[in-house]
Amino acid sequence: MLRKTLPQKTWQKYSEMQIKAQLEQAGLGGGLAMCPKCGYQAEVPNGQMIFDCPIAGCQFSSCIKCGKASHIPLRCEEVVKEKSKNEGRLKIEEALSEAKMRTCPKCHKRFIKLDGCNKMTCACGMKMCYVCRMPLDKIKGNVYSHFCQEPHCDHKSCGKCRLYTNNDEDDAMAMREAGIKAKEDFEAKMQNENGNAMFTAEDLQLDVDEIMHDPSRPRQLVAKKRQRNHGQHINQGANQHRHRRPRR
Repeated sequence: MLRKTLPQKTWQKYSEMQIKAQLEQAGLGGGLAMCPKCGYQAEVPNGQMIFDCPIAGCQFSSCIKCGKASHIPLRCEEVVKEKSKNEGRLKIEEALSEAKMRTCPKCHKRFIKLDGCNKMTCACGMKMCYVCRMPLDKIKGNVYSHFCQEPHCDHKSCGKCRLYTNNDEDDAMAMREAGIKAKEDFEAKMQNENGNAMFTAEDLQLDVDEIMHDPSRPRQLVAKKRQRNHGQHINQGANQHRHRRPRR
């Protein structure tokens, strides 16, 4: 009845617990270790921390305590935290990469701005603001009305986007905001899953500014993006939008 009712993974885990209980009743549970890869079980001396599976074709070396791959000299909890730290760093790196790209709301092509003004025109004809990413096609009249036309304006009282800005500064601001949000979301996720006592922000040590200025980060992002976007086409010729300033 249980085998028919329970999901396969739950049934497998239940069966393993039943076998373990029976071995403990027989007096064999104390020194018994199981290979997490192939399921082979054998007695090991008391105090031994690593189980080397003797089965040909497996020979997996695992930690008897946590069942993970051998991680000496690190403790089990240190391995979990290191893995979580790497996962959190990857989430931040992905958020940084995504924040720099702009996506056309009409055809969903992705592009970046190399220079010129912040009124972007996609190959499909869709116009959008590079700063706030708002589509401009719904604006009646001149689309440039979305941008501040007042000389020497501080842009705090007008509430409009600037027509000309520094591309690197815009991208850095958007990337940092996205990185901070990804960091906060990941830390909250870790605390909810593992408990506040086990994971804190200090344990993960995720520094958005350090990750943004890591010299190895661009190469890492390129490799990860190639793997994730394998088979997807990005029209770079049309997406790298350029403007020239009008002659006065």
